Amino acid sequence: MKKCFLSFLFLLSACAPSAQESASEHSLPDGDESAIVGGRRVTNTDPRANWVVMVRGTKGSFLFRSSGICTGAFITEDVILTAAHCLDEKDAKYDIAYGLNPLEEKRKVIRIDKVITHEDYKRDTSKLGAYDIALIKIRDPKPARLKILGLQAQPTLDQPTAYLAIGYGKTSEGSKVKERGVLHSTPTIISEINETHLIGNQKNGIGICQGDSGGPLLKADENGEPVIIGITHATFRYKGDPVTSNECYSRAAYVSVANQMDWIQKNLKLLSDHSDK
Repeated sequence: MKKCFLSFLFLLSACAPSAQESASEHSLPDGDESAIVGGRRVTNTDPRANWVVMVRGTKGSFLFRSSGICTGAFITEDVILTAAHCLDEKDAKYDIAYGLNPLEEKRKVIRIDKVITHEDYKRDTSKLGAYDIALIKIRDPKPARLKILGLQAQPTLDQPTAYLAIGYGKTSEGSKVKERGVLHSTPTIISEINETHLIGNQKNGIGICQGDSGGPLLKADENGEPVIIGITHATFRYKGDPVTSNECYSRAAYVSVANQMDWIQKNLKLLSDHSDK
């Protein structure tokens, strides 16, 4: 891992309006409409429309309600993988929404049964968090259209691979609130891989931003199917990196799925046992 202090770190959950307001042999498809930061808007005919869900938290009274959005993905028939910091707001109520624009498609909501966050997770913006990972067990049946994504061991940089980030985050630093919560995806550049994280370079203005937290970093497996290798964690700068007015045009950190595979499998079993009771 690069032995440098961080200049800043920005976790990527996002505020949203309330109810009142180089490629490898196997690559993942591109989107159809120009619009995540610098990425492409996902359309109804795009299979990626069914790869992720929105993790939505609301708190406050009817008149003064606030909400936040993150992204997640199904890894079993009833469990979603996301980031722990998406679920750490005290007194917030969480649910799952899905579709191209879930904030407008209010009927597409899935209730949550149980949440497990990593026992070593702590919200700390002074350093990258290796344990920013959570599992959500749903109470309602998974809609058949939503895809279950596989998990894959971490690649190395000497393996040419096309990576894809996908999420409900804002599409530019100046995005208005109403422009968030719409599904986008983008190819992304991974410049560094270590035991705990995959690091992306977003200096070209393409990559993750607020609202994309918890979403999958994907690659294609040998059959061309999308598999998760990372979980969107934060944008950050190393000390010495140029300062930019746009925190989304810096570096991106994804929690390594390979590093957390034992934790994931152990807690999937716990959630399965919980279902049997």
